[in-house]
Amino acid sequence: MMAAAKEMMADPAWQAEMKKLQSDKGFKESIKKTTEMSKDPNEAAKVEAKMEHMVKLGNDQLKNSAATAMEQAMEAMKNPEVMAEMSAMIKDPSFKQQLEALSKDPSFKSYIDAMQDMIQDPVKKKKIQEMGDSIRASL
Repeated sequence: MMAAAKEMMADPAWQAEMKKLQSDKGFKESIKKTTEMSKDPNEAAKVEAKMEHMVKLGNDQLKNSAATAMEQAMEAMKNPEVMAEMSAMIKDPSFKQQLEALSKDPSFKSYIDAMQDMIQDPVKKKKIQEMGDSIRASL
C-alpha cells in the first residue's frame, strides 16, 4: 500500500493536481478553518477523538484483511499445484532475498502484528501449523 502511495505521489499528473488544489480558494479556506479549530481545545479534543476512532477502525480492518488473506492462502495451498509453486518459490534464492527485504518494511510489520489475534485462536493456529508442516514436507 505504501509503495502504491509513493508511486502515485511521484506521478507528475498527481503532482500537478496537488499544485492546482493548493491554489484553490476553497482548499485554502478549509486549511485556515482547520488551523483555527486546532487552536480551540474543545475542537481539538473532538478531532483527536475522531482520529483515534478512525485509527481503531483502520486497525480492525487491517486485522480482518490479514486474517482473510491468510485463510485464503491456506485454502489455496490445499491444491497440489499451488503447493508445488509455493515450494519452487521458497527454494528460489531471490525469493529469500525479497522476503528478507520485506521483513524490514514497517508496513509488513504492521501486517504481521495484525495477524497476532489470528495466531492466538487455537483452531487457526493449528491450521497455520499444518500449513507450515505441509510446506516443510514439500521442500
